Amino acid sequence: MKLFGFKEDPFVFIPEDDPLFPPIQKFYALDPSFPRMNLLTRTTEGKKRQLYMVSKELRNVLLNNSERVKVRARAWRGRERWHR
Repeated sequence: MKLFGFKEDPFVFIPEDDPLFPPIQKFYALDPSFPRMNLLTRTTEGKKRQLYMVSKELRNVLLNNSERVKVRARAWRGRERWHR
């Protein structure tokens, strides 16, 4: 199946050992049990400007159907606006 339209970088889940997460966890006072495995970004290298969070169920759907599902960003951006 060929998809047409604007080409965007794919969403990728942030690895458990990503050095980006500890400063975020500290800044927002996130509990150690926070499900960091459900965080996505659009890049694996360089500066990660936006993070997205999905539920455990949606994470499983995305991982198991990555070749058949195209994800578009539709998110609540409350936190992003607060810090501009």
